[in-house]
Amino acid sequence: MKTVKITIPGLDAGYPRDYSMTGKIDRIRDIKYSFGKRSGTFTFYLSTAMEPRINIKGKKAEINFYEPRSLYRRII
Repeated sequence: MKTVKITIPGLDAGYPRDYSMTGKIDRIRDIKYSFGKRSGTFTFYLSTAMEPRINIKGKKAEINFYEPRSLYRRII
């Protein structure tokens, strides 16, 4: 199982409750959320390697996952 951790400044304990997650990806097996003093961290457990792309608009974070082949010309 692949793990991707994404830390976003400014998120608090209530972020997952206040901003629901939408979308569908069959390769996400589980998601955990933790927070510190000044940031929140999402840990995604994936069934295969995926590349995240993050777009933050105000307090909303948009995270999209892509197959590496769709983003890069060469994969080593």
